[in-house]
Amino acid sequence: MQYDSNRHALGSDLVFKWILIGILVVAMSGALLFQGCNHDTQAPLSEDKENQAQEESEQVKDSKQIEESEQDEQSDQNTHEQSDQDTNKPSDQDTKIPVLMYHHFDDDPETSATITPDMLEKQMEFLDKHGFSAISMEDLLRFIEDGDDNHLPDRPVLITIDDGYASTYEQAIPILEEYGFNSYIFMITERIGKQVGEYDFLSKEKLKDLEDQGHSIESHSVSHDPFTDQKEGESTSEWRERIGYELEKSKQVLEDKLNKEIRYFAYPFGDWNSHTEELVEKAGYEATFLVREDYVTKESHPQRLFRFGITKDMTMEEFKEIFEPVLNEEEPDHD
Repeated sequence: MQYDSNRHALGSDLVFKWILIGILVVAMSGALLFQGCNHDTQAPLSEDKENQAQEESEQVKDSKQIEESEQDEQSDQNTHEQSDQDTNKPSDQDTKIPVLMYHHFDDDPETSATITPDMLEKQMEFLDKHGFSAISMEDLLRFIEDGDDNHLPDRPVLITIDDGYASTYEQAIPILEEYGFNSYIFMITERIGKQVGEYDFLSKEKLKDLEDQGHSIESHSVSHDPFTDQKEGESTSEWRERIGYELEKSKQVLEDKLNKEIRYFAYPFGDWNSHTEELVEKAGYEATFLVREDYVTKESHPQRLFRFGITKDMTMEEFKEIFEPVLNEEEPDHD
């Protein structure tokens, strides 16, 4: 067989080319493999850095939040301390106004509600000596409504006298005038100028004179019957009509006789409930008095004002006890 040198040379070239191709394939695969390994190795390091950065950011954020929280807590504490300081300041809520309730005055008291003029004078002397000033109902209601006592004297007291006995004019008023105290007189209107049993009652002329002297006449109903009791056979609607009449008629009578607006009412016997209060407000009274012993404070309800009843059996020591919560150790100077 004849040897073909050209064919042999071509075969050798093909072999050489395939070897080169193989080498290139192996080289490229190695490079790709190295790159993949390098990528796999570097990725966790990148994630660690990212996590570390995130943790550092969160730590800074937490630190800021803690700092802000501490600042808020300090601010709250300062506010709380200031609030405590304000609470510890003298408060209008501590102001207590005693309202006194009198009835009849006689040198020889027969009923519990009667006291002697001599006892009344001792009581007024005590109030004057300890710096008490009689206030008006306007002052009292302003205190309740506004909740402050800036307009009040240092030691306020309000004096009321129920029923309208003639002894109010003859025995009590001269003593009150002597010490500069005004009063509120709650009149039973059907008794004006009349004698009932052994007792005389104030006339229209004396009521006017009292008004001129700075005292105020207000309503104590027409008949002085208890308000919450229904009479035998009386329906609820009839009872409401009767109580409405007692309130409106007494108001009208006094307004006609005295040419003034009647704004305040005292319940006969202090007989009160929510139904009577509704009728009182409907009749146009701004404030009413009960017969319950306690002080008027800024928390008081204007239609349920309390009073201290002064009776013939009350000693001066018991009278003074009414004012103990109001009195301080340091007394005002009075010449």
